[in-house]
Amino acid sequence: MKKIIIALILGILLTGCHQKEKIGKQIEPKKKEEIKEERKHEEIYKDNNPMKMGIYELKGNSLNLITEYKSKKEALEDINIFQILPIKEEQITTTSFGNLFYEKWTSYENSENYKIGFHISYQLENGEEISFPILKPSEANAKYSDYLLVYLYDDYKNLGNNFYSHLEEDNNAYYTSIKLQWGGYSNQIKGAVKLEVYSYDTEDDFENYQYRGNSAYSIDVISE
Repeated sequence: MKKIIIALILGILLTGCHQKEKIGKQIEPKKKEEIKEERKHEEIYKDNNPMKMGIYELKGNSLNLITEYKSKKEALEDINIFQILPIKEEQITTTSFGNLFYEKWTSYENSENYKIGFHISYQLENGEEISFPILKPSEANAKYSDYLLVYLYDDYKNLGNNFYSHLEEDNNAYYTSIKLQWGGYSNQIKGAVKLEVYSYDTEDDFENYQYRGNSAYSIDVISE
């Protein structure tokens, strides 16, 4: 009988050791080689976009790169029309902005694959954060137009037209200019309005609706 009891005890002890050994193996951290192998399968974002966008103010025949713009806040009054170029030069002289834009845009390889997008953000007096992208004209005033109105223009395709009209549909347009206008409840905007422009070619350039590429440029619109 004693021999049987001793054998049972030894069996239990051996089984317990074996279970501990299994548990130890289960929680053993992954080796560096295994982690590297897993990372090979992860998609790593890399932006090869050569364009560096800029926001300009046109005065006469001179385009000036700006970082901020001051405007008196009055309901339904224009802030300004800002010109967009895929370059960053402090000052450029031109007699035709539409032709200049097309020249600079098409100077990049595969420029036909790229589009222009915008992002607008500001804070309201109640603390609410307003932030939204604009990738086509229909998104410009889809929301928040009570505070700020936005209009997109195509100066290149508008060449020769007597009437300078904002875009209502995409139709493969170039978004060469953007107009901002104070909304009816713009007095509820607290602080500056941030206007950002960028160029993109695929959905990979966005994460959670936020542009993450390297071509972005922004200005602050400050109310006086």
